[in-house]
Formats: sequence, C-alpha cells, structure tokens
Amino acid sequence: MIKCTSMQSFTTAEIQKLEQALDMANKVLLSDSFKGSVSAARFTSTNDNGVEVYQRLMSKDWEVPFAIQSYSRWQFWKWREVANEDESGLVTFNRKFFTTQSIPSLVNTVVHETCHVAGYSHRSATDYNSVPYQVGSIAEEVAGSL
Repeated sequence: MIKCTSMQSFTTAEIQKLEQALDMANKVLLSDSFKGSVSAARFTSTNDNGVEVYQRLMSKDWEVPFAIQSYSRWQFWKWREVANEDESGLVTFNRKFFTTQSIPSLVNTVVHETCHVAGYSHRSATDYNSVPYQVGSIAEEVAGSL
C-alpha cells in the first residue's frame, strides 16, 4: 500500500486529485489483475523476477511524501519531467503535467515513483522494461479497467 506522509505546495483541488489517485493506486495494488500481470512480467535493471517484484511492493506500507512544483522552461531538465523522486524519498510532481493527467495516468506516475522508493531504478527515461516503467504501465492499465 502507498501511504502519503505529506503534501507540499498543492492547491485544494490538487490535493483532492492526488487523494483520488492514491485511493485508486491502492485498489490497483490489491487487485488480482495487477498481481497476475506483475508476477508474469520480465524486467531489466533488476535480478528480481515478477513474483519477487510484486512481493516487495506488497511487503509493507510505502510511506511517501509528495510535493508539486512549477518549473520554467529555463529549468529544462526539470521542466520536461512528469515527476521525480529525490534521495530523501520526496516525490515531486511537475504541475505542468499533473494538472492534465487523467487519474489512471496519475496512478502510473504514483506507482512508478513508489517503485523507486522501493529500491528499483531504470537506466534511462527509455528503459521501458524496468520495474518502475513496466509496473507503472500495468497499474495505469488496471486503473483504467476498474
């Protein structure tokens, strides 16, 4: 389960949207469809198989602090990111993307960043078979069907 420990710099409407996405993400994590899809997946950037990835994600409540920020085009490396997780575990959403993301897409981002908190990484922004990218995509697909 994903537990939000704080929400920094969010408007009231953004808080409601994030809460809705977190509720949906936790429903997804508990679904048989998610369990089956993650368990059957093959990943790069880890030695864990799909069953081990699923078990790690479900092994505890992942306590995640969230923030939101607006970036200028001059901060190009941040301006083009949907979200990022820093060394302290703080997940910061880019307001430019957050405001337009659907709830299933936001579930993807929340689950992707939680995979980083759980210790999984990817080599690049195009390592789509990594745990964060693949598990996030599975979560978005399941969220869209609930």
